[in-house]
Amino acid sequence: MIDELKISILNYAFSGQLSKTKNTDKSIEEMKNIFEEKHSELIEKKIVKLDKKVTLPSEKDYPYCIPNTWYWSKLYYVIDVRDGTHDSPKYHKQGVPLITSKNLNIDGTLDKENVKYISNDDADIINNRSKVDIGDILFAMIGSIGNPVVIMDEPDFCIKNVALFKNSNKDILDNEYLYYYLVYSQVKMKKESSGGVQQFVSLNYLRNFYIPIPPIEEQKRIVNKVELLFSKLDEIHPIECELNELKSNFTNKIKTSILVYLMNGKLGTNIPVDKKVDINSDIIYDEIPKNWLRVKSKDILNITTGKKDANYGTEDGLYDFYTCASIPIKAPTYSFEGKNLILPGNGANVGLTIYCEDKFEAYQRTYVASPKYGDDIIVLKYIYYYFCAFWNDYNKNKMFGSAIPYIKLGNLENFEINIPPLEEQKRIINIIEELLPLCNDIDRLVMNRS
Repeated sequence: MIDELKISILNYAFSGQLSKTKNTDKSIEEMKNIFEEKHSELIEKKIVKLDKKVTLPSEKDYPYCIPNTWYWSKLYYVIDVRDGTHDSPKYHKQGVPLITSKNLNIDGTLDKENVKYISNDDADIINNRSKVDIGDILFAMIGSIGNPVVIMDEPDFCIKNVALFKNSNKDILDNEYLYYYLVYSQVKMKKESSGGVQQFVSLNYLRNFYIPIPPIEEQKRIVNKVELLFSKLDEIHPIECELNELKSNFTNKIKTSILVYLMNGKLGTNIPVDKKVDINSDIIYDEIPKNWLRVKSKDILNITTGKKDANYGTEDGLYDFYTCASIPIKAPTYSFEGKNLILPGNGANVGLTIYCEDKFEAYQRTYVASPKYGDDIIVLKYIYYYFCAFWNDYNKNKMFGSAIPYIKLGNLENFEINIPPLEEQKRIINIIEELLPLCNDIDRLVMNRS
């Protein structure tokens, strides 16, 4: 949103809707005459090369309407437009940095860390064609087109396949105005770029690119307004990031919070007279209701691992907690059946818990947990929701491996689970399955309003 607002501000700025020409400002005719005289002088001194491929501005080609106190020109007629070398000099471990398009950052800064180096002799040859000076503007011509960078410090590098804008008319063309116009125009340039896999804009294209010229005094007012508005948007940016993060995780956090509260006996659904589950366990905690138990998963689950070359999945019966939907996966041959929990032990899905009531196969390092007790003592769906609430966080600091993190069997066997009485388990399941669809409705509402 912030980036879109900045483009809107620039659109207003360069169409004359963000400023107003004053009577004391230089006139169009005066501006034109100064530019024409300086352009002719630069060509005569051979500072700017005469380019017959650049056509004169034509009213029928003007990009859009501007105030009648402004006029349209082309970049070639107001600044010196060059480009870096197209050759590929020999690279060295040390020497002069060679800046390319990839070194121009989107935030207007220059990346001089990831560069290749050339000899001083090659640097001198390149600088004879396109030496960079303080105040010049670099502009990516290949790949990520745009990303203009104003050079603020004495350059110690050369450029390759990068456009170089040298503004020798700073008394009538504000350099910051030129910079923001290039930021604004890069969107259009990207759309009009040539090439297939590697997009590019030519030097001729850039020289023929139109630029609106208001009086120099108004240029400065435009820059001041743009920078003021941009600074306000930059203050909002962290808030936007937080809102986007909140929006993307909003319903998942609600769902997890519901589970955490329910599984700790904190939503007031526990009835003390419910019969306590009769399971031998020496793990007792005060933070759960007195008629609840806390046990290790190995006390209530039979845990096995999948086969080495199994086809993990089923056609039906796998349920994703966060979408409340079955997960359709290729039907395999028989390996496991009945009610089970599937817990991937490595890879991208570590921490995920899947509930299954169908036949399926499971890969090696995929753990399969089946109930030791029937649903008349412990309801497996309750255990499933408990894993959804706590299993992922439990494993965050218990991973092994680097490239492919994995969970050891002991982690799963010693994972502790709060077990309420059977009646409470069923009440918790009912509450969860009533609230989850409502959370999904909230999710759709949030996304539709984004």
